[in-house]
Amino acid sequence: MKILFSVYLTLGFSFYLFSQGTIAGNIRDDNGNPMEGASISLENASFGVASNSKGDFLLEKIPFGDFTIVISAIGYTTYKEKLRLTEKPINLRIVLSPESYLLNEIGIISTRATNETPVAYQSISAEDIKDHNQGQDLPYLLRFTPSLVVNSDAGAGIGYTGMRIRGADITRINVTLNGIPVNDAESHGVFWVNMPDLASSISDVQIQRGVGTSTNGSGAFGASIHLNTNVNSEKAYVSSHQSFGSFNSWKRNLKLGTGNMGNGFSFDARLSKISSDGYIDRAKADLNSFSLFGTWKQENSVMRFSIIDGSERTYQAWNGVPISLEADWNTRTFNSAGAERKGSPHPDEIDNYRQTHYQWHYDRLWSSKFTSNIALHYTKGRGYFEQFRSNQKASDYSYSLPKGIDPTTDIDVIRRRWLDNDFYGGIFSVTYKEGKIQSVFGGAVHYYEGQHFGELTWASIAGNTFPDHRYYDNLATKFEANTYWKNNIEILPNVSAWTDFQLRHINYQFEGFNDAGNRIPSVEKLTFFNPKAGLFWEFKPNYNLFLSYAIGNREPNRDDYVDNLKSSRPKAENLQDLELGFRASNKSFQWEVNGFYMKYKNLLVQTGRLNDVGAYIRENMPDAYRIGVEWQTGWQINRVLEIKSNLAVSANKIGSYTAFIDDYDENWEWQGQVSLPFTGTDIAFSPGIIAAAELKWSLFSRLPFFLENPLEVIWNAKYVSRQYLDNTGNEKNVIPSFFVNDAAIRFQLKKNITFSGNVFNVLNHRYFSNGWVYSSFLNGELQSDIGVYPQAGRHFFIGFEVGF
Repeated sequence: MKILFSVYLTLGFSFYLFSQGTIAGNIRDDNGNPMEGASISLENASFGVASNSKGDFLLEKIPFGDFTIVISAIGYTTYKEKLRLTEKPINLRIVLSPESYLLNEIGIISTRATNETPVAYQSISAEDIKDHNQGQDLPYLLRFTPSLVVNSDAGAGIGYTGMRIRGADITRINVTLNGIPVNDAESHGVFWVNMPDLASSISDVQIQRGVGTSTNGSGAFGASIHLNTNVNSEKAYVSSHQSFGSFNSWKRNLKLGTGNMGNGFSFDARLSKISSDGYIDRAKADLNSFSLFGTWKQENSVMRFSIIDGSERTYQAWNGVPISLEADWNTRTFNSAGAERKGSPHPDEIDNYRQTHYQWHYDRLWSSKFTSNIALHYTKGRGYFEQFRSNQKASDYSYSLPKGIDPTTDIDVIRRRWLDNDFYGGIFSVTYKEGKIQSVFGGAVHYYEGQHFGELTWASIAGNTFPDHRYYDNLATKFEANTYWKNNIEILPNVSAWTDFQLRHINYQFEGFNDAGNRIPSVEKLTFFNPKAGLFWEFKPNYNLFLSYAIGNREPNRDDYVDNLKSSRPKAENLQDLELGFRASNKSFQWEVNGFYMKYKNLLVQTGRLNDVGAYIRENMPDAYRIGVEWQTGWQINRVLEIKSNLAVSANKIGSYTAFIDDYDENWEWQGQVSLPFTGTDIAFSPGIIAAAELKWSLFSRLPFFLENPLEVIWNAKYVSRQYLDNTGNEKNVIPSFFVNDAAIRFQLKKNITFSGNVFNVLNHRYFSNGWVYSSFLNGELQSDIGVYPQAGRHFFIGFEVGF
């Protein structure tokens, strides 16, 4: 096998050396001015460069064959032309016209990185997402990007999923949808399960690692993810995607669009249903969603209204699996959720939630120098999770037992914990661009209102307050406003300076504890200044260096405020982020190297400490850091084979850390807590090595029955090194390293018929990517109770798409 692989690479490399051509050109606007920074790429290939200050570009060492060149620039009509490359070089003279139908470009530029922004970022197109989109949540479709690790409660990527980038979990990753914040205003989390099949409506994704550029919503403390749903089509279409996979998993969607109906009006819609039994026992998911986009284009403006609705009903798998059961394929799917009920598990131990996003955008091109964007949004969420709980104290539920029954009698209950929330506001930006200067001024105002309440729907002993007894009910509100000013100015030939200043204010009102331990209306007001600056140097065409320094600040979440006394509430977190990078996209080989140093002050981590009201809390760490190097490459060896890879190597440390561990005697009587100091330990869930690779074969492109695109065979691999479950460095509390391989195939029989197949975890590797640990002393001996989230072994999806 190794010999055959070597021969294949040798033949491919020989073809690559002796059958290559050149495409050169110059790009100007309709006034004859050279266009710098225009993007030049070839469809279905990794070739890509940007035009220089004279508007010139050069693509070298391209294998002979048929290609479609794509030239684009923000605010201008995309240019496409089919080319046949032979021994004779091709020289193009391109004139780009101002885009008369601006579609969300103006709005997204205000928060996104561009080719000359000195930050680490990666853009993922809709086509890249489509290679793996069989119904899994969005994190699983992004899992092969740099420094990213995913996990799934149900084990197969459908239902509750999560991600970490550079070790930062989703509460520290800022997520926006068309510039609108998606992170929950209180928990800071993003619940992808509430947006089923969102990937089918996404036109592109940009992931910025580190603090990144100023954005709307909670502060980015490891990364930011910008989602764009530009799905408008000039032509009418209908398409349907159906897929089936392991664990009785199904995805069905229907997409349609009217195209331009005249006078610039068009509509696009999607209806989706995803269901799965899950890999973990009873971890069923029933997900439904629809989206509707209405667009009105004029010569210099576009108005757009969108509705994205998602509802989910998932059986809980949050508890994980005891690590003692994980090693056996027959027991690692155990689910303890609902098992407190005698006999069979509670059938409705579910999470049931619906979330609807309404957005209105207006983009305007005022002149060749000025553009603006304004958007309004409203997000409605309402739902609950239900639990069966045995041996409960009635007093914990403000529940009155019938007369004659001892009030201390334990009861079994079914409870629902509700969240009914509203989030609304607006964003704006104004962009000025002339010559070597680009300036963006923008901001946002948001208001959140969340009603938290618990209901008792059943009790084993019916009292006089039953049924639907509310045992807690409180309201929280959060007002947030921010403004930012970004500038990119060429200060020397091919050297530009970037500045980005943001001011953010928060007013959070909630029901919290005063220092006497009584719950009272409480308020926290915070104001953050987040400056960023950097340099970008293109020292030769398509070779550049960048350096940036950024400061980010982030407020504590709801639990940090609600579970602490007023005087012991934690401080806001602070991050200083230094990034140094090199990018090159010359010839057919593209690569990027990025070094980073992220220094934290007041990083919030779990210490195990019990506060004065009996809650386990997070505490500020005075000193912590992440330092590492990220490497990306892309190599189009020939028209048949393409290789991509990325590697991240990092050290992630806490300077000093004190763990508080519960102490029990031999009869499990709690004796208090023992404090243990540590220095220089690894930050939890921060692997030192994360690597990924992709091999993509494009086969049979000249056979008549593959009319549009060649058959594509894709092999993906992901390696994640060992990581700790807590911050103590205990060698027992670890997630072992894992190496997972996936395979995919796509082929198009006709222009409107596509088949796809995916095999996940091809080598059937047994692993888990997430977990938790509870450490305690039992009669003087330290022990660890560990729960993990096993991921599925080998499993598959088969998909079929037809469109007209």
